[in-house]
Amino acid sequence: MSFLLMARPEKPKTALGQRLIDARKASKFPSREDLATFFDVKKDTLATYERGIRDIPNGLLARYYSDLGVNLSWLMTGDGPMFDDPTKAPPPVLHPELMQGLVELVVRVHKEFGITLPGERKTAEATVLYNRLLQQGLDTASEKGRDLLLPFVEQLLRERLQKAKDEPGTGKREVS
Repeated sequence: MSFLLMARPEKPKTALGQRLIDARKASKFPSREDLATFFDVKKDTLATYERGIRDIPNGLLARYYSDLGVNLSWLMTGDGPMFDDPTKAPPPVLHPELMQGLVELVVRVHKEFGITLPGERKTAEATVLYNRLLQQGLDTASEKGRDLLLPFVEQLLRERLQKAKDEPGTGKREVS
């Protein structure tokens, strides 16, 4: 009989624990082991902070700010952006599946509004939507996250096109 050993699921007991996990995953150290090595703490010790079992020491909180650029206000309260220093934030990754989905969405919604876009405009419109997702701080990394985001950006696009249709001559592109 063989047993399959599985890691404990990351179910933090506190909101701070969840934000520690989110910050780690968004940093240049996505694995707990790598971040623990970087911070020179035991992996299990870091796990107790992330699970909300133990309070994280102030010195280690300071390292999240100084070394990873994490906004301490966000880390403690959830308010504001995750990263204070954009140069330390991980660069956004453009996922081909998401971009393709955005282009298809742009074509479909514009068609419903009676607009035919030239090829270069399709990509430009999809890029505008992608940048809007990044500005909102929404997760584009996971497949599940991308699936959940497409309806959100579709609604944003529909609202923008409807507003342009309802308010012709306001400098927005007119919808026929």
